[in-house]
Amino acid sequence: MITPLATLNSDKVLVRIYVSQPQQRSEIIWTAFFVRLVFGVLLTGLLVLSTVMQFIQHDTATERFVFLVLFLGLIACPFTLGRVIFEAEVLAKIAIWVANGIVIVSALTRIFMVWLDLSLESFAIVNVATTSVTSFAIFLAAIFTGYMPRFKWPSWKLCKTIILKCWPLCLSSLVTIAHFKIDIVMVRSIAGYEESGFYSIALRISEFIYFLPVAVTATFFPSLVASAQSLSNEKFRQYRYMFFQVITFLAYLCIVGGLLFSQWVIVGLYGKTYQPSVYIFMIHILSCIFVFQNNVKWMYLVQSGWLWTGFLMVFGGLIINVILNAMLIPHLGAIGAALASLVSYSFTGLWSSLLFAHTREMGQQQLRAILHPKFGVSE
Repeated sequence: MITPLATLNSDKVLVRIYVSQPQQRSEIIWTAFFVRLVFGVLLTGLLVLSTVMQFIQHDTATERFVFLVLFLGLIACPFTLGRVIFEAEVLAKIAIWVANGIVIVSALTRIFMVWLDLSLESFAIVNVATTSVTSFAIFLAAIFTGYMPRFKWPSWKLCKTIILKCWPLCLSSLVTIAHFKIDIVMVRSIAGYEESGFYSIALRISEFIYFLPVAVTATFFPSLVASAQSLSNEKFRQYRYMFFQVITFLAYLCIVGGLLFSQWVIVGLYGKTYQPSVYIFMIHILSCIFVFQNNVKWMYLVQSGWLWTGFLMVFGGLIINVILNAMLIPHLGAIGAALASLVSYSFTGLWSSLLFAHTREMGQQQLRAILHPKFGVSE
């Protein structure tokens, strides 16, 4: 929740600038490093002070220690730029290999810690260390592979540009996180802990599936930036339509798979007690179309510089979600929250595109992609 504040959620903006301005790559990367370092240190200091002064509530010394360790991990945020570089160079697979290797080591370490029956504090340290070491390792990989630009002192002008451009993305990220998490909070407060337990299981599996388009768009975003500079407007529109077709096709595959195997997966993992989670997940999985398309849409919003438009879209979706939750949860419980999410995600991902004149053509392409989800260009 707090990481976007430290990084300003600037990855895609940095990729766009990095690809479109190759002669300024050193200045771009090291200015961004400075910005993330300053925001990370300031945010860490503020959160640590708030924890010590008990502005952030904690009931035990263990909880306070866990909070402090998590907050100190923000200092590693500048080193996440290694992943940005590999993404811009269309070499995200290198970052994935490094991250997967560290995750495997971390998982084995946790298993050993469980066997030793170590404390919660130890697990908090390992979790933060995993994230920080991953960032450091990918950053070093960028250096050793020769893709890290040579050091250059930060530019104050570029620093201001990054901050001003990325604030809408930062706010949009926070609103999106709230959009995903507000359901479970409202279900717990209105329908009780049992319903929230059913909902949390379905949400956990849904969020795993929702990560797929993030990986796809991260891979193709640099080529999008390059194509925007080299292709005619007509060719670029065809290119955009192709992306919507491909991502919608992938969404349909996930929906079919989810509907077919949700009963087996959820009941198999959690038992028959969580049968209601199956029905919640079946509603959630229908949102794949809108969640997947929204990830592609954000690529074009960033490329076009329409970041405040994107913020209004996600904020509108959050408001709709809260209103529908308040109306449906008292009568339908967790099922009502799932239906509210489906409607609000459809607004954020699709219908909001039709509200603005400059995104209406893109929204029409999204609708056509839903009717014709396939690989290839047919504009």
